[in-house]
Amino acid sequence: MRIAVIGSSGFIGTELCAAACGAGNSVRGLDYAKPRQTVDGFEFVDLSATCDVYGALQDCDAAVLLAARRPTASFSHGDYSFNVSLGAEYFSVFHSLGIKNVVFASSTAAYSGGAMPWRETDACPPYSMYGASKAATDALALYYNASKGMNIKCLRFAQVIGMGERKGFLLNTLIDNAIAGRTQIIYGHGSAKKQYIYVKDVSAAILAALSKGDCGGIYNIGMRYSYSALELAQCINRVFGNEGNLVHDYTKPESTDCFLMDVTKAERELGFTAAYGLEDAFCHIRDGL
Repeated sequence: MRIAVIGSSGFIGTELCAAACGAGNSVRGLDYAKPRQTVDGFEFVDLSATCDVYGALQDCDAAVLLAARRPTASFSHGDYSFNVSLGAEYFSVFHSLGIKNVVFASSTAAYSGGAMPWRETDACPPYSMYGASKAATDALALYYNASKGMNIKCLRFAQVIGMGERKGFLLNTLIDNAIAGRTQIIYGHGSAKKQYIYVKDVSAAILAALSKGDCGGIYNIGMRYSYSALELAQCINRVFGNEGNLVHDYTKPESTDCFLMDVTKAERELGFTAAYGLEDAFCHIRDGL
């Protein structure tokens, strides 16, 4: 396939473009930022230098929409509107060019509350304004599928593991601490559980979804199980040789937010199962350093 990747220079985009080209596809990456690396079969379109998105996508067989405003503490109504408008604009372009086989990068933040594991058919309130922007774009994708003959796959990713992600968040802070031999500090008991997915499995899920050109809908993508902050820190310490170097700070409030999605629909319809468990992912990161 000739695959267009919108948001090709980011954390997931960089991994996806390399994986897609390695699998024999050609990739046209669209982004405002220069790519971190180039591989055979990859072509970059600098969106800061051209407004001709139609021309850039003209001969593509499939498309992946990764670009979005990221979740931060300051994520606003303006960011929400940007994300939904971006999805609407690109879905319209894809439809006008006859590109039906599309993957949209959604998020587990589209869910919250209720009984877990969450299923794609569950009507849950979004976890955050960011999650609301993803859920709204998912709904628009379902409209395009039902009314305009598109086959958009909305992949609701669990929290992504990888060294290319932004610094300052719990996951990479724990990894950096373990590598440096610093003591891990866990707020409270560290009992709230989250579901994860390794960035290489994110790429594999996207390619699996693109291989099912006639499929469309919402799919949960993650490891089968969720892990507490304490289990996460213990696993990272074990893998990076910092075992036992951990303390609890019971004066700090700990998160009570838990996340777990049912991933069996993706296994059944897309043929995708996460290849990496939690420890496998961290071992792969360690061995690549």
